[in-house]
Amino acid sequence: MKLVPLLVVVTALVGCTGSAVMVRDGAAYPVDYNKATRTMSVSMDGETYSGGLIRNTSFGLAQSYGGGRIATGTAIGTNNQARATLMSPSNKILRCDLNLSFGSAQGICQDPQGRFYDVVAK
Repeated sequence: MKLVPLLVVVTALVGCTGSAVMVRDGAAYPVDYNKATRTMSVSMDGETYSGGLIRNTSFGLAQSYGGGRIATGTAIGTNNQARATLMSPSNKILRCDLNLSFGSAQGICQDPQGRFYDVVAK
């Protein structure tokens, strides 16, 4: 019976990884990310850019009064938006704004020269 919880954890973590391609002027560069470890990497022009992946988080607090009773609630949620600042071994920076959903990513990245790349699901 210990196998079932392990399978649930492994299945949940596998759903957190994904891949995409970063495209510009006919060239395609592989993108790998992992929402569980909050990491992302892109291989481009002989260099690998890697770094942290930050997902946007929302926080809310609500109170309501009525009938002599008080209700209080707190909600914390995430959306599909994420941002990554990736660095190469030669200290070049690649900045990305993404939408992550069910193992796919879409968005844009900007390289050190200011050029933009489309990120599309594989």
